[in-house]
Amino acid sequence: PSLISFDISYNYITGNVPIFTSNRLEVLNLSHNQLIGRLPENINLIGGKNVNTLLVFDVSGNQIDGTIPSSFGKISTRLIELDLSNNRLGGTLPSNLGDLVDLKGVFL
Repeated sequence: PSLISFDISYNYITGNVPIFTSNRLEVLNLSHNQLIGRLPENINLIGGKNVNTLLVFDVSGNQIDGTIPSSFGKISTRLIELDLSNNRLGGTLPSNLGDLVDLKGVFL
């Protein structure tokens, strides 16, 4: 698939955070919906390999719980914005988030 941007923010989407398999996805905005459950460990993997195209990941304003998976430190070397704010997340931040050298904004 060649989907580059997927934005379904400010709707009434329910269910778990979906996993996307686009090898070109740069923007994933699922914010301000009614998503539940935990963040998937393999959010940006295709065939077991990190795709490294994602620039923006936003799931703010949902009802996601649990912890931030350590795999988020490898979500994409190009990631510039990670917004997990206004959810029900707990625990500690994965130490490898510091490996995301292009990251400009982290919102918790």
